[in-house]
Amino acid sequence: MSDTKTYPLYVSTYIKLMVFGVLGLFTVIGVLAALGPAIGFGDDTPQWLFGTFWLAVVGWLWYVILTIPHRITVQADDQIEFVSILRRKRLLPLEIKSIKPEASQFGFLVVKTNRGKVRLLNQFDGFHEFLTNLKTKNPSVELRGC
Repeated sequence: MSDTKTYPLYVSTYIKLMVFGVLGLFTVIGVLAALGPAIGFGDDTPQWLFGTFWLAVVGWLWYVILTIPHRITVQADDQIEFVSILRRKRLLPLEIKSIKPEASQFGFLVVKTNRGKVRLLNQFDGFHEFLTNLKTKNPSVELRGC
């Protein structure tokens, strides 16, 4: 029997489609701008430079979106795993220093650890249960605004 507890991110399908659709559209625009003159689309103006810059910004946005955890898993041995599409980060409860809102963005939390930070959307099912259990395992963790 496994005592693994999972806390999934609650985001509607409409929002997921909208975010990935807009980023996909932005990617296509960047590719057309960067490669336009080479494939006979547009004139010889330096649109390829704009397209390359645009693709760099959109690439960074793809990276940010794909590294935001969509699931938190707490294993039977108390290891906490933050799972995103591009990576997984495993921590012990004692490694977490604080969970606070991100100062510059509404709806995001920052989990500060001994090994860096994890940015979370503040919309996980059962998140208060996760925080209660975390506080039990690590009484020194600072919880603010969550």
